[in-house]
Amino acid sequence: MPKAAPDRRGSLESRCSSATAASVATISTMTSLVGLEASYNFQDWVRLREICNAISASRESLTEQSSGLEKAVEEQNSFRDSASEMQNKRIHLRLLRERIERTRKRIRALQYRLTNVMEEDVQREKQAKEMEQNVVIMEDEIVALNHTTSEMRSTYTPLRNELVLRRRFAINELRRIYFPSEIDMSDQETTFFNGTKRTCYCKRQDTIRANHLPIHLPASKDAKIVHTDFEISASAGYLLHLIDCFCRILHLPTKYMLFAMGSRSHFRNRSNLDLYNLFPGISPKRKKSRGYVPAVYFLDKSLPILADTVVQLRAECGLSTRERDRPVRNMIEIMLLCVGRSLSTSSPNSPVAMEPLNPFSAMSSTFF
Repeated sequence: MPKAAPDRRGSLESRCSSATAASVATISTMTSLVGLEASYNFQDWVRLREICNAISASRESLTEQSSGLEKAVEEQNSFRDSASEMQNKRIHLRLLRERIERTRKRIRALQYRLTNVMEEDVQREKQAKEMEQNVVIMEDEIVALNHTTSEMRSTYTPLRNELVLRRRFAINELRRIYFPSEIDMSDQETTFFNGTKRTCYCKRQDTIRANHLPIHLPASKDAKIVHTDFEISASAGYLLHLIDCFCRILHLPTKYMLFAMGSRSHFRNRSNLDLYNLFPGISPKRKKSRGYVPAVYFLDKSLPILADTVVQLRAECGLSTRERDRPVRNMIEIMLLCVGRSLSTSSPNSPVAMEPLNPFSAMSSTFF
């Protein structure tokens, strides 16, 4: 390359010089013929020739440098492609290594879990064997306990039966105390159990210890005069004492606290301790005493509470109540249920007959 350049340059210079000389000769001949003077001389021509030579040389060098630059750019692009490919392969290799490491960790975790599961299986087998042994021991103990309980049952069953019979006997004695003879529970106009005639205008005649207990008095003034407050309070006190004894025998709770104190019997609310008397009137001295709770008028509040208490006891014994205003009759039905008797209403105009006492009847066995 460095030797070929001077030959090419010399040939180019010789060509340019010959062409220039020819052109100068033609121009000089033309000017001589025409009679004109030239605008340049030989020195200008030499300078112009040198400039043309320099331009052609720089053009050739520029072409060579541009070709070299293109080759360098092509080489750099190929290097970049190979470098990016190498980098991609390195990244892919790193990802594969990380995946392999994670896979190894998973394998270790699975091996650890498998080891734990195998150990748990061994422990479960041991526990199963121990439990089988314990079951055998417990079966032997259960057999022994069954034998013991059968002996205890044979011992305590007579005691339980005796307790049940004692309860029924106590309830029967209460019935005989408060209702001494066979009571006529029909709705006849002239029936007391002691044979006395009616002295009131009430539709139903329910008596306890020969005292009539009306819950709702008629509007007649004669009826209000016949049933005095003291008569009603006495019959209500008898019924309250009967309910109290009945609940104590059978251990039945009541909604209100019962205080059977004869002619001073009363109720108390368990939540706010309100007082509901079953007797009329309050003495002036008691009104002035400290801590006095005013009593509600017993005919409007206390007697319905007494009837509701009897309804509650009937519900405890599994009996429904249709006539809530007849607490005496309802209480008699409960007592007859407990002692094994029942009221047979064959005819509405005939006295109510009572079946004989049967402590082991199905009706009485439903409660005890």
